[in-house]
Amino acid sequence: GAGRLRPAGDGDLVALDLAIEAGRIAAIAPAGATDAARGPDLDASLVLPGFLDLHTHLDKGHIWPRQPNATGDGAGASQATAQDRTKNWHAEDVRRRMDFALRTAYAKGVVADEQNVLFINLDDGIGMGIIINGNLYSGKSGFAGEFGHMPFLNNDIICHCGKKGCLETEASGVALVQQMKEALQQGISSSITGKVDTIEHLKLQHIVNAAKHDDTLAIELLSKAGEKIGKGIAILLNLFNPELVVLGGKISTTGSIILLPVLSAINKFSLNLVNTDTSFKISTLGEDAGLIGTSLLMRNRLLDLT
Repeated sequence: GAGRLRPAGDGDLVALDLAIEAGRIAAIAPAGATDAARGPDLDASLVLPGFLDLHTHLDKGHIWPRQPNATGDGAGASQATAQDRTKNWHAEDVRRRMDFALRTAYAKGVVADEQNVLFINLDDGIGMGIIINGNLYSGKSGFAGEFGHMPFLNNDIICHCGKKGCLETEASGVALVQQMKEALQQGISSSITGKVDTIEHLKLQHIVNAAKHDDTLAIELLSKAGEKIGKGIAILLNLFNPELVVLGGKISTTGSIILLPVLSAINKFSLNLVNTDTSFKISTLGEDAGLIGTSLLMRNRLLDLT
């Protein structure tokens, strides 16, 4: 129609000006019609959209070995699917293929496209998963990510690893339980006293639940732990400069209670150029993140998935 920017003929490319404002395309105009100051000079480059999600057909999932697409096009895919349906489809086959497809998609993730990610697991212990250029990094012997055993605390508390000063000695779930027990024994009030038979039965989940219900002592302990965790993450940011840091594990389910002191410490101890370049999120998997991740990692290795 009138006013549309079209190439001269079928299959031809057309040169255009793209005005970029706040990281988005604000206007499209004929080449040379837009002030160059409105966006970067792309110098006759091609501009392609980034992929945020994949277009998939679960009905065609995982049938290629037994019913390949002979032509490699859409028509061939439809024909192969129809032939396979007649010969092979039954309830168990469909359930197995769709379960595999959904779990694979779940393992890959379709939320964003970050390639450099740190996952901090905050539970009874403190661990870390490292993704570099889209690949899991485990180190030479598989022990990369022992974030909880970074010895930067000035204390004489013996960690279960046998060393002193590890982050876990003051900021892990085990440490929080010990700190809560000591506080209760000193007579500091908390709603937790009405939730457990004896102090010895106290668990990390009691502290998490108490914090979610505005228990002052639980929130205070988590805040102090968050400051120490944030200081440790600040060091990681300076080293790795990741796109994304995800907090997971049981402690992460307290949401902003743990996240805010973590971010405060990060702002204090990391380079501004680095921390402003990184996004921070709470895992939607909560305390199950480590279990699910381990299961998927084992599955991927057994089935040779990448």
